[in-house]
Amino acid sequence: MTASFSPDEFRAFVLRSRKTVSHDSQLLTFDLPSKDHVMGMTVASCIMMKYLDADNEAVIRPYTPVSRIGDKGRFDVLIKKYPNAKMGTHLHELKEGDTIDVKGPFKKIQVASNEFKAIGLVAGGSGITPMYQIILHLLDDPNDKTKLSLIYANKTAADILLKPELDELASKHERFTVHYILDNAPADWQGGTGFVTTDTIKERMPSPGQGKVIVCGPPGMMKHVSGDKDNSTKPPGQGELTGLLKELGYTLGDDVFKM
Repeated sequence: MTASFSPDEFRAFVLRSRKTVSHDSQLLTFDLPSKDHVMGMTVASCIMMKYLDADNEAVIRPYTPVSRIGDKGRFDVLIKKYPNAKMGTHLHELKEGDTIDVKGPFKKIQVASNEFKAIGLVAGGSGITPMYQIILHLLDDPNDKTKLSLIYANKTAADILLKPELDELASKHERFTVHYILDNAPADWQGGTGFVTTDTIKERMPSPGQGKVIVCGPPGMMKHVSGDKDNSTKPPGQGELTGLLKELGYTLGDDVFKM
């Protein structure tokens, strides 16, 4: 199988199709060079997407494809358009046949089958995409025994991305559980409400020394759960561990990774 992406140069890929999945998110499918090409991704890794704005300035943002790393001929990215987001707006406005420049992959953390007894995932908003990559990779391996637990926080039920896919995976695999939390929950909501708490982490995440906890989400959630990454460096560093995970005795590196 031939890898399509290169970490050394941007390459253009054609938009095949798009699908609206929520009020502010679209699933974009791009063609790979042939039906036999794969992305060439590792887990967990991301790609960089680039376009030139009206001032001919390069706009570059990282994304994690949500298609399986072994899929041939195409790759999918789930794009949430945040207010005033240049890249999100551009991608939402692409027409079928248009192109986007892609470079990568760039490894975030190596996740191998049976490397950890348990992996806890804490995600917010579009931070679900790298978590989904990990979940698919491990659950697709019949020899993997890793226990996977996901806490996924959003503002409203309409903001939950990939919910049908996550629910289906949880129904098929006993070793994967998902717990949704909403800031603004409807009256008939069966999941968690408010914010991620220490009790939720103690109940659903592996204890310190018993696995790995991976966190990815918007700055407010990161600050609350683990502390944000160090964005003064390129690529961003891990920064200091603060927030709920620090309070509960986790250590950065051994127990926690910020995606």
